[in-house]
Amino acid sequence: MDPHEFQCLDSMLLVLHLGLGYLLMLLVMSLQAYIFILVLISSFVAHVVTHILYKSWLDDWKRRQQDYLQMLDGGAGLNEERWK
Repeated sequence: MDPHEFQCLDSMLLVLHLGLGYLLMLLVMSLQAYIFILVLISSFVAHVVTHILYKSWLDDWKRRQQDYLQMLDGGAGLNEERWK
């Protein structure tokens, strides 16, 4: 996949995230207590579910990044000072 495609996807996800955030803000500003509580509970549940679903994917991605950095380093091991 082309890096520009990743940037486009990242931009679309950012717009979606911001749009949903503003929509939730407008719902909370309606000053209805039950809507406010529902927004809080649904945000918590969404965070927990996505963390559970993507934890293994994220761990695999981090491991692949470390493998890639080791490959760039010539397999001699990473010099940690260089990456700080």
